[in-house]
Amino acid sequence: MARLTIYWRAMTDAERMRRYRAHKRDPQPRPPTMREQAQRAKVSERTLYYSQVAQTLGWGTKFWRNYVTDKYGDPVGIQFLAELAQYGTPRAQDLVRVAIERQGGNAARTLWRKLIRRGQRYAELRRRRAAAAEYRRHYEKHGPRPRPWWLRDRPG
Repeated sequence: MARLTIYWRAMTDAERMRRYRAHKRDPQPRPPTMREQAQRAKVSERTLYYSQVAQTLGWGTKFWRNYVTDKYGDPVGIQFLAELAQYGTPRAQDLVRVAIERQGGNAARTLWRKLIRRGQRYAELRRRRAAAAEYRRHYEKHGPRPRPWWLRDRPG
């Protein structure tokens, strides 16, 4: 184990085995999985995935700590925050975050609806929301979708 593996000649079998055995004796601790992190934080796994998406787009750890400890009163909703992180501009995200911190989740949702109605960049989001509402109306009127043939009960 005197030389680096990327320089000079290829490793011999004996050297490779020595490195492998040394690594087996002293393994690196693995990072916790999402499920373990969620159990520790007492939230669902989906919440952690959404929070990772939102954190990469600028939401701070202080905000998430307050969100998980339920400091903001009325529930904000992780899916709402993920949608905001995906479609919102940095300015819109900051406005909604401030609204959540000062007035709560309902005021933030109202502000987000106003931003969506007025902004040109949110046309795709408006279209998706309209399609989802149309699907909901259809299924309320006609009942749920029929199950696929492989899930239906087989005739006896």
